[in-house]
Amino acid sequence: MFPERASSSERLPVSVSSAVLIEDNNGRLLLLRKKIGDDEFMWTTASGGMEPHEDPKRTAEREVREEIGVEVKLLNIVGIYAIDRGDNTTLK
Repeated sequence: MFPERASSSERLPVSVSSAVLIEDNNGRLLLLRKKIGDDEFMWTTASGGMEPHEDPKRTAEREVREEIGVEVKLLNIVGIYAIDRGDNTTLK
């Protein structure tokens, strides 16, 4: 169903990621507790980087499968945004 990941030697010229918001019938969002240090955690959405030549919808679906272990069908794209992280890597 999902194409194999590209080799680690093939990289995108820019960093492209997806984040997936999963809402239940009561309007609650599913958040993941990710470890960021020895005793530190943060709440976040299922997210991750896009593989070379991968469709953005497939990226989102794959990240949910990898991080939560469930298959989802993407219903809507909320938006596509360029985020300046202050490291001069954002395309203009």
